[in-house]
Amino acid sequence: MAAIALQGRVRAEQRAAARLREMALERAAQYLQLAPESLTIENGIVLGGEERRELMPLSDLAARSIDDGAPLAAEGYFDPPTTSL
Repeated sequence: MAAIALQGRVRAEQRAAARLREMALERAAQYLQLAPESLTIENGIVLGGEERRELMPLSDLAARSIDDGAPLAAEGYFDPPTTSL
């Protein structure tokens, strides 16, 4: 039962991380005036273009998002199975 609960929690965390990544790429695209699909994130840096040039550190993206009143955040939910005691 504990393994199932752990798997469910991990999936919730993975969904939240994927959503946060998507939000970060959308926000970076907005700030950089580029298409989100032209961007990627590696090692804490937003990269863009075919040559994958460094465009913006995630720390700058996060700070700018906070300054704009729309911090980057995502949640994942997990409802563990109930067991009787």
